[in-house]
Amino acid sequence: MHDQLTLIWAKAQAHHLAHLENHHGDLRAERVSRINSPQSLAAHVRQLETNRSHIQAFGWTYKLITQLESFSSIISLFTQGNPGISALIWSPLAIIIELASREQLMLEFIGQTFSQFEQALPQFQGYLKEFGSRVLPQGLQDSLIVFYAEFIGHYQDAIKFLEGKKRLLFFIPRAPRFSRIAKQRSLNLLNLKKSIDDEINLFKFQIYQEHHRELKKCLEGHKDPTMAFEFSCTGIQHRKNPHFHFREEVFEELHTHLMSGRPRNEHRAAGLHGIGGVGKTQVALEFAHRYSNEYDAIFWINAETEAKLTESLYSYARMVENESPVVAEQKLAAIKNFRRFLNNPSSKGSPFRWLAIYDNVEDVRLFEKFWLEGPHGSLILTTRSPEIAHACGGRVIPIPLFTVEESLAFMLKMNTTNSNTLDKEELDVVREIADRTGHLPLALNSISAYARTTSSSYRSFIQHYRDFDTKLLFQGNKGKDSTYERSIRNTWTMTLNSIDPLARMLMETVALLDPDGIPTELFECHDMNAKFEHNGPARTFPRLSDCLSDRFPNRLTFDNAVSTLSGKGLISKSSGSERLSCHRMIKEAVLQSLRQEDLELHFDWIVFSLNACFPHTDCKEMLETWDKCAMFHSQISMLLKMYKRFSNTLRPPILLCEIVRRCAWYLRETGYFQAAKEILMEGFDILEQAVERRNHPGYFPQYMSRLTAELYSTYGSLEYEENLPGYGRAWFQKAEQHRMKLIEAEAPKFFDIQSMALVDGDISLTYLADGLPDPSVETYNMLLDTFDNQHLRCTWAANLSIALRAKGNLDGSLSWCRKSSEWVTERHGERSLEMAIVYFNTACTLLLMNRGDEAMAALENSLRIRQEKSPMHRYLGFTQHKIGEVMKSREDFERAELFFRTAAKVLEKCESCQGAAARSKYSLLTILKGKDSHEADSLAGEISVILQGFMDTVDRNLWSEDYFDKFVLYCHR
Repeated sequence: MHDQLTLIWAKAQAHHLAHLENHHGDLRAERVSRINSPQSLAAHVRQLETNRSHIQAFGWTYKLITQLESFSSIISLFTQGNPGISALIWSPLAIIIELASREQLMLEFIGQTFSQFEQALPQFQGYLKEFGSRVLPQGLQDSLIVFYAEFIGHYQDAIKFLEGKKRLLFFIPRAPRFSRIAKQRSLNLLNLKKSIDDEINLFKFQIYQEHHRELKKCLEGHKDPTMAFEFSCTGIQHRKNPHFHFREEVFEELHTHLMSGRPRNEHRAAGLHGIGGVGKTQVALEFAHRYSNEYDAIFWINAETEAKLTESLYSYARMVENESPVVAEQKLAAIKNFRRFLNNPSSKGSPFRWLAIYDNVEDVRLFEKFWLEGPHGSLILTTRSPEIAHACGGRVIPIPLFTVEESLAFMLKMNTTNSNTLDKEELDVVREIADRTGHLPLALNSISAYARTTSSSYRSFIQHYRDFDTKLLFQGNKGKDSTYERSIRNTWTMTLNSIDPLARMLMETVALLDPDGIPTELFECHDMNAKFEHNGPARTFPRLSDCLSDRFPNRLTFDNAVSTLSGKGLISKSSGSERLSCHRMIKEAVLQSLRQEDLELHFDWIVFSLNACFPHTDCKEMLETWDKCAMFHSQISMLLKMYKRFSNTLRPPILLCEIVRRCAWYLRETGYFQAAKEILMEGFDILEQAVERRNHPGYFPQYMSRLTAELYSTYGSLEYEENLPGYGRAWFQKAEQHRMKLIEAEAPKFFDIQSMALVDGDISLTYLADGLPDPSVETYNMLLDTFDNQHLRCTWAANLSIALRAKGNLDGSLSWCRKSSEWVTERHGERSLEMAIVYFNTACTLLLMNRGDEAMAALENSLRIRQEKSPMHRYLGFTQHKIGEVMKSREDFERAELFFRTAAKVLEKCESCQGAAARSKYSLLTILKGKDSHEADSLAGEISVILQGFMDTVDRNLWSEDYFDKFVLYCHR
């Protein structure tokens, strides 16, 4: 058969190279043949990334390489006579990526077309291993050739499409046509794949029938005198679990597949897979007990290792042997006879029905010599690996975690006779326990058993064991059900000892992160300078080279580690997702097993990687990076939690405080002020304790003082945005004190002097917000006369214009608006968000000067920029409200109503702007009342509810003034 496939691929290769000669004169066959492996292609892509660093869409290529790798390895097995054929998979893909990566849009587009192609990759190749030297049926050969031709045709289409499209001008018009062609190719491949699957299944069945006839003939003519053909084994090694709960849908599927409508002489199998502790073994055990009367024999086989498999099977094999083998070779011979026995019909003429349960299968390679088959046999396999479950060749059934409802019902059943008698507090405690254990049946069973054996309510349990999910479950228990605790402690940690070092390192790192969505980008940052950025003078940081190390130098290395862990049921990664997830109990078990030195290194490594991944403010809004910031926010919170837990072991994470500052700035922009304050307070604690204990290796005292001042300023900005009394002035003054000490302690550095000026501007802004424009005018004039920083001058000029307007100097205000506009245009551009603020400020001044048309033009310019750049930002809502007020003053009530509605919609989605949303709804209400609208009553009720929740922060006096001018005084420092 090898020769057949070699010939098939050789023909396909010749056709492909001929095509390249015709359509790619500059890419000769010699060059094509050099890229003949996933490694050489990955190296080629990395080189392209380096040379074309402005292109940021190479991610899909590594995913495709990984998916094609297994396909290529199968082909290589059958084409050893001509190894160059493997280039047929890799070299055209290299050409496609090289051509497409000339432009970002091209590479993204080709990636999208290949995402359709991925679904049709020929996984059926694995079946061909079973056919040995048999001649393939002609129909199967023909189908394979057609498939390969279509496979190569997809490559050729892409190359032909990209060839010569060096400019987007020619690329874009032809893209839809190629997309349709690629989609049709994918559909053709899917149909061909199904056709080949059918051909292979038919061929496999013919081989099975041939094998069965030969075996039956052999057994009838040469029956082994040592084999007893009457056999009975109905006992199950494990007792029935009296507390087994739910899973009825699993039993229905299992029973339907294994028993219902079963043709004579058919062998059936089912693979159960799920994470450790989810209840796979308990499902198999319950099935065995529930349907034991339907089988003549049930075999429970411990399949975790080859040694356990051998012993389990031998314990049954010896029942059909007249002698007792003692050496390994004799045991294997006995197992072989036992497997033959199950394929032999009963001597009584009635079917011999048996069920074999392979529990906790870890290695698919053990199937070949330990797999039981027989004409009336059923087989259940339990495993953590979806791949192993699929390999059993039968129905694949995932065993999920309990749902919320199942968790509650299970715990009440275990420890309460009548859930209707429970009070709300007890039920809330049960929900908390279920949530904190991640609805893992093993953990819920352990807690329920503990509470039951100590005659405790769940409320009493949680009062005594607040940290049950980090201590009690992993310490063991002397009660009747202590085996549950041992099981929880060992369920996952034993697996870590059997995996390769890179996979273990990944798992230990994952254990320190938020388990509900870990961005893979954390593990794919290869830029050491980016990891070190904003890190201060920390070159003397302990084990710095290890902390900056490139743990996974390429995507293939990382994917292999992920595959190992997911195969063991330790983590999961959805297809197409760039997030890892891990069950909370698995995370905790791994944390419990970490050595101190590994804990320190993994924690520091994560912080450096996170520093590279989390966006920097760079003195401007982070709006364009909000999605990325949101992705990493939970990881920052988890690291702060981990430090608090292991503070006796870990060094104070000074760099994490710098990342906290950036994250708080992002949260300020999105309006989540309380969340920002919480992480800043934790940052303060870390820095203060580190300074007090002089425990900040690698960081000079000056850096510590500067970072503390940065955090104070950030906190002050939050209080300013919240319009709290003092508007953050006390925090800005704390920052000022730190800056002043730095300046007085040594020869002043320009950076510290400029930072001091920035703080002075912040303090002046708080006076302006307090209705005291005179100090602000004086300070901003001084700052503008002294410093030449372009970005700061834009901000100071804008604020000076507002201060002059507040004093009634409208001409001076308008003059500084124009200067601010000039500087912002030069620094940021005419369509920047900074310019939107300038337009708004200018409009406010023009309105006071009774230049309404000019003011409206400025507001409309501000609105257009906001709608384009920040369509859901609260400042857009403020701008819409301002335009609504202008329209209302002009008695254009129809347009005023429209703007008030849109403003309210934007503002009510912002956590910190509910009072502002009430303001816009109130303005809308005044218009609707004039219409005598029924909607007005409903709106009045909404406003009342909002105000009840914000009585402390919404000043009733503000209803009579234009409150929103004050919101936009702040100009993105």
